[in-house]
Amino acid sequence: MQVGRSDARAFADQAVEAYEAMLRETPTDRGLRFGLARARYVLADWQVQSGDPGEGNKEVNRVIELLEGLIAEESGNGQYLLTLARSCDLRAAAEGQQGHVESALAHNRRVLEILVEATPRMGYTAYLVQSRRDVLYHVGFQDAGFRPDSVS
Repeated sequence: MQVGRSDARAFADQAVEAYEAMLRETPTDRGLRFGLARARYVLADWQVQSGDPGEGNKEVNRVIELLEGLIAEESGNGQYLLTLARSCDLRAAAEGQQGHVESALAHNRRVLEILVEATPRMGYTAYLVQSRRDVLYHVGFQDAGFRPDSVS
């Protein structure tokens, strides 16, 4: 089966509608809320990739709001944090496409901060290295327990 771009959009819209319908019945179900966040992420990504970063940004803002609510309830869930990082990265791409460079860079920095927070839950230690000019950032990963004394 070959799926075109309009089919992909229709599938994403249907997934969002299905999750929203199920959530009307059980609004506190975390699995359904996470499913809705992932379905909305697919829709937002489709919009950004299709040249509509404004609509994609609106949609990814909904995703981030859902994920932040889930994280507030279950802060130890690494999947929520990783999905939040991906969503912030998509927001940065949408902002960048719209010419909002400072905002895009701020969202990229948030991605790195989220990754640093999420990695201990996956058995790694992460650290954020910032350049001297406060422009470039890098997240390093090591086995749990490693912490650099200094990075030049």
